[in-house]
Amino acid sequence: MALGQDVKRMWVDALRSGRFVQGKGTLFHSGRHCCLGVLAEVVGRLEGRCVVGEYRGQKIHCYDHLPMGCMREIGLSASSHGFLTVMNDSGEATFEEIADFIEEAL
Repeated sequence: MALGQDVKRMWVDALRSGRFVQGKGTLFHSGRHCCLGVLAEVVGRLEGRCVVGEYRGQKIHCYDHLPMGCMREIGLSASSHGFLTVMNDSGEATFEEIADFIEEAL
């Protein structure tokens, strides 16, 4: 399953909106989001500081990555998740640059 065009557009727009302050190392903390935390906000999966997913019928809470089930539901591959994490957490890519990558490569 590929990343849906509607989700992609909402994610890119949110990254460029200026509403989110870029952080690293966690999806959301102290008013800062990583690019994947912004995606979790866009798709309504962020609860407090974590993304809620399910594994074998059990509710799980993830603070530093998107759960596999959530990634599958959104259509984001593990390799794209990993690459975006590196882009964001290296501190060298801005949300604008990450948005450009998402538009061009996903």
